[in-house]
Amino acid sequence: MDQTVSDYLIALYNRHGVLTPEAVVEDARRKDSPLHDMFEWDVKKAAQAHWHEVARQLIRNVRVKIVHET
Repeated sequence: MDQTVSDYLIALYNRHGVLTPEAVVEDARRKDSPLHDMFEWDVKKAAQAHWHEVARQLIRNVRVKIVHET
């Protein structure tokens, strides 16, 4: 995250008194927001990316135990 985005998030916090995911997304919806390009606005692509992230989290939690017997 570059300094511009960091400064912008701080300004959002100062403006609203709190910084929530909802406030960030709502601001980012505006095409002139510095946050806009950090989000995928195509709903189908965004859903697919979310599903892949959930799948990655599930895969990270799998433990494989290998037992060698002679």
